[in-house]
Amino acid sequence: MNIFKILANGGGNISETNVSAFLGYILDSSADHGLGDRFLEKFLNAIDEDNSKIAESKVFYEQKLKHENKDKKITDLVIVGYSIQGTTQKQSMLLDFVSSKKRISSIIPIEVKINNGSYTKGQLSQQYNQLLNSLTSEVGSQKKINTSTIAYVPHHKKFLTESEETNKSINGKCKHIFWDIVDERDSIVGMLDEIFKEESIGNENPLNQYTLTTLKAFKSFIQNEFTSQKQEEKDGTRKLYSSLTDLLANHPSLINSTSKKTIKKFCDHIANGNNSELSFRHSPGHPLSIFFGNKKIFGFKRYGSTIRPQLLFGPYKSYQSKMSEYTTILLQRDIKYKHHTEKVLLLSGSNKVGVLLQIFDEMILSLTEEMNSKT
Repeated sequence: MNIFKILANGGGNISETNVSAFLGYILDSSADHGLGDRFLEKFLNAIDEDNSKIAESKVFYEQKLKHENKDKKITDLVIVGYSIQGTTQKQSMLLDFVSSKKRISSIIPIEVKINNGSYTKGQLSQQYNQLLNSLTSEVGSQKKINTSTIAYVPHHKKFLTESEETNKSINGKCKHIFWDIVDERDSIVGMLDEIFKEESIGNENPLNQYTLTTLKAFKSFIQNEFTSQKQEEKDGTRKLYSSLTDLLANHPSLINSTSKKTIKKFCDHIANGNNSELSFRHSPGHPLSIFFGNKKIFGFKRYGSTIRPQLLFGPYKSYQSKMSEYTTILLQRDIKYKHHTEKVLLLSGSNKVGVLLQIFDEMILSLTEEMNSKT
């Protein structure tokens, strides 16, 4: 069950306000999610490394600010970084806190976008200037005001272009953060993956199961383009296909020509290998999933019209040591990777088909040897 997809069922989609509210919730270090400032720190570090060092912060939702005679503009989220300045010094901590003043260190407005239709040219610079004009007298320095935009960009580059143009016009104070992983750029999914990795290796105090499950559901919701369960069923994006031909017949513009060729090479390779343990299937979200027995071992996940390879280590008896072994192999073969989940590596370089086929064959061989050793 994915609570985000279910909540989106009402109108077939979920609003930017809803998504913005959840993002604000996990950015709030004082909220009851148990993350503390773990997600906030990753987010702020992506915008500006200096921002990650703020002492305290507060998140504001749906802020309307008006400057002079202009219309009010709504900013989805605003993070205010500050520190407490005590004034009593030798008195108790309580008196220090009560009588203290706040020193503002940064103000970060965030414009949240989840679909292409919500694009408004010039929106970011307008919001920045309105915030600047409204708050500079209170804050004391415009250098403390940064801005960021988060946009999921499945097909169009207009959001990225908008943030780049805004960045130039406001002296490098705008940062574009993607929802999903695009190349090696900063993304919300990438930040969540870092938290999942920290959980798996025990670097931080463990999150409660409810929070962890909710974060994973949010990640899945992002990667399914904020689509409701009903919409998935209507579009057929949850449907499985037995052949690449059937998949592309129903979704002809799903992936680009290079991705189609890569998947076809893998399908042909498996068909010519005569390994009875191997099988594969296709779906819009995962154009190719390869199984050893009944367990998935390799696949390609769709990102817009492109694909990225996945290595899955769940079928191995000692998946941790095997994953460690393959991270070394990938580095030796100049293939970048990220820990997608505790047992899955997400790779870059889907164009290196020959190298990927070699890695796939090696994984199948080691799995076969492991299986034979048990008999």
